[in-house]
Amino acid sequence: MSTPEPLPATSPIGRDTPRIDGPRKVTGLAKYTSDFMFPGMLYAVPVEATIANGKLLMLDTAVAEKMSGVRAVLHGANIGKIFRSTQAPGFDRVCEERRPPFEDDVIR
Repeated sequence: MSTPEPLPATSPIGRDTPRIDGPRKVTGLAKYTSDFMFPGMLYAVPVEATIANGKLLMLDTAVAEKMSGVRAVLHGANIGKIFRSTQAPGFDRVCEERRPPFEDDVIR
C-alpha cells in the first residue's frame, strides 16, 4: 500500500479554518439568495421525472404555459445548446457534468 500524497499548504483539511460568514450564520443575520426580493423578480420551479430510467417520448407543456403567472416553460426543444466549459492551460476548475439538463431525451 502506498503512502498518501501530502495535502497542499492551502488545503483547509486538518486545520482550523476561520469562517468569515460563521458568526452571521449562527446568529441568523446571514443573507441568502432567497432573502432578496426585487421588482418583477421571477422564480424557477424545476419539474423532475417521476421515473428513474426511461426515454422522453412526448412533452405536453400546454397546461403549464396557460397557468397564471407562468412566463416560460423551458425544455430541451426551446432553450438551445448548453455551454460547456473546456480545459484551459492553468485552469483546473472545470465542471465535470457529463450530461447537462435538457441535453437529450434519456431519463436517468
